[in-house]
Amino acid sequence: MQRETIYFLFYLGLCFAALSSLKFLRRRLHPLELFYGYLVAVICIQQTFTILTINLKMFEMVPTWQAFLSLKIPGMVYYPLVYLWLIFFLLDDRRRANSKALYCLLLFGLLLASDYATSLTRFVIVYNWNIYCSIIRHAGLLLAVSLFLLWLRRQMGKEGIPR
Repeated sequence: MQRETIYFLFYLGLCFAALSSLKFLRRRLHPLELFYGYLVAVICIQQTFTILTINLKMFEMVPTWQAFLSLKIPGMVYYPLVYLWLIFFLLDDRRRANSKALYCLLLFGLLLASDYATSLTRFVIVYNWNIYCSIIRHAGLLLAVSLFLLWLRRQMGKEGIPR
């Protein structure tokens, strides 16, 4: 089997694992928070990917179906759900600070590892990208989605929607 096919199946497995964790995330977040958080995360991820590839020319996609699906499917499924898990662990009152930090470090490491693996698989042609670009991108997106969810929680509280 080719290396690209193995990585494609690996990304597909990550997406199935993320989708199976959605059941547990649903128990912990309000459906509106889950839906809107997912929607905002997908929009932000796709827009930053477009900005990095087209406007800043940091990397370019290889024109194969495996490369396209290996970049788009995790961008639509895996990354948004990992962002929601990160936000859940950051905003959860029942967890101690050291367990929050451990979970968030682990999940953030998964995000960075999947970005790094994408560059190793040669699904993208890298021009001006490094791991610090991914750290800044994911930290900024995490901040944007978490601020949106905090605003949404406040609005839900004003409207009297129970948690």
